[in-house]
Amino acid sequence: MGDVPSSTPFDPDETIVQRPSAQPGPAPFAAPEEPTILSGEPAVPPGSEEPTILPGASAASAGPREPWRPPQPSDESPDAVAAEASPVAPPAADEAGATTARHAAEPGRPAAAESVWPAAAETAGRVPAEPAWAAPLPPAPVWPATVSPPTPAPTPAPRPFPPAPHGYGGPPAPPPGQPRGWPGAPPRPWPGQADQPAGYGPAGPGYPPAGPAGPGYRPPPGGLTPPARRRFGRWGLVLLVLAVCLLLGAAATGITILATRDDAKPTTAQALLTTPPTLVAQLPADPDRARAVYGIGFSADGRRLAVADGGTTVGYPGQAALRQYDVRGSATPAEIGRSTIARPDWWGIAFTPDLRTAAVGISDVVLLDVHDPARTSAVSQPFGQHSGTGHRTLFAPDGRVLAIATPDGAVRLWNVADRAAPKAAGAPFGGGAQVLSLAFSPDGHTLAVAGSDSLVHLWNVADRAHPTAIGQPLTGHVSGVWSVAFSPDGKTLATAGGDRTIRLWDLADPARPRPLGGPLTGHADGVLAVGFSPDGTVLASHGPDNIIHLWNVADPAHAAPLGQPLADQWGATFSPNGDLLATVGIDNSIRLWRLR
Repeated sequence: MGDVPSSTPFDPDETIVQRPSAQPGPAPFAAPEEPTILSGEPAVPPGSEEPTILPGASAASAGPREPWRPPQPSDESPDAVAAEASPVAPPAADEAGATTARHAAEPGRPAAAESVWPAAAETAGRVPAEPAWAAPLPPAPVWPATVSPPTPAPTPAPRPFPPAPHGYGGPPAPPPGQPRGWPGAPPRPWPGQADQPAGYGPAGPGYPPAGPAGPGYRPPPGGLTPPARRRFGRWGLVLLVLAVCLLLGAAATGITILATRDDAKPTTAQALLTTPPTLVAQLPADPDRARAVYGIGFSADGRRLAVADGGTTVGYPGQAALRQYDVRGSATPAEIGRSTIARPDWWGIAFTPDLRTAAVGISDVVLLDVHDPARTSAVSQPFGQHSGTGHRTLFAPDGRVLAIATPDGAVRLWNVADRAAPKAAGAPFGGGAQVLSLAFSPDGHTLAVAGSDSLVHLWNVADRAHPTAIGQPLTGHVSGVWSVAFSPDGKTLATAGGDRTIRLWDLADPARPRPLGGPLTGHADGVLAVGFSPDGTVLASHGPDNIIHLWNVADPAHAAPLGQPLADQWGATFSPNGDLLATVGIDNSIRLWRLR
């Protein structure tokens, strides 16, 4: 309204009408145009300075106007002045009348007080010359009658449709030309989507809109995830979870196999049932023929093998020797050191389980450091002196206690944790018959003592200072018991004697030992030594006849021979893993046998 001077007569009944569309015909959903003030509608009160934006003009162009003044006399012709002041021709009389009649006929619209377009003669000279009014005004649009939409009919249940191409579900789109919207409504385009592709329309309840699925098709704005892809996503998650479970199961199985790979190997007895022992290496005898092998022993890790050579007679003028071999490659063992000691013999030699210390002597005991293959040295002064010659020595499984049995049958325990200063752990115990063999249980709490009186005594040595006898002595042999040995689990005891028999005993209750099966026979002479394999399924024995017998003792109550004996051999000793068996030949050579 700021474009019209305040002195211009103002009609309060002016009406705002819609500017007609550029396209002929009704367009109910077209974008609204700027309004035009006509008569019959309220307007801004007189005297207001609020600007009014007219068609073709902008808010920026609206500004303060000069007061209107009547036209001044001019030298120009009246026609020229009228053309400049009112360039827009008023509509024809019949058109103006029709517009006024239509406006009056609409409900709620007040009747026009006067004609919308005054006579040209009245407006000539009153309207200022403005560029916004340069274009002629189009005729007023025809307002369509407002029609209330009918009540929608109940939607029938959707019928099953064949799946659309490429997996997109939903019912087929209505064919081109079919009306969209409420039933009975005239065909109308989609709001704001006059260029909607054919066949893309609303679907029944519960169905996503169906559309073309050809190559390059893109979902409509807002995104529609096809049901098939959603199902694939759920199945993909399930497959991913299953794959993770399989991987975890495989990892657990691999760990279990690695942890039990030793258990997966056949036992020593099972291997020997199918394949006899195989000779894999032979170590030469000591070059000094006046020396013989007194003992052999493996290190706890099975990598080293020690061989003790001493004089064959008490008056041997030479020195004892200790050879050590690396047997990790059992097919080609290599000598890694040789050393000598001033003591002439290795009577009663014993090695600690870790092969770091050796105990030797004939009427006393000296501890030797043998961990260095190239150098053997005495680390203690002689101790454990006794009358007579000859004794038996044995280290406990922990290597910290040494048992010494003297010829009078007395046994004494020594604490050798400090190798330089061994100390007696307690008073001697036992006595009577000469001790021929000693054996510690795997836990070191029980000591078996075999004597020349054919008896085997069991002692509880858990308290090193106060050993106590366990139950009654084991009987059964008819001559001296030359060797005793505990099974790796400590539940079975093997005894061997001069009566050429081997007996097995159940020590599940050491106070009440009982025999397991009958005696094992096969040696032509007495049995000098017995020993169990690390898995406890094989027992090796040898005698003065220099023949080694192997026995299947997986079931101790039903022990049986394993294959053919090994002739011309003695001193059978198992490696810590049970794969090798070391023996001493009658020629003082060392043989290594593969058992599994």
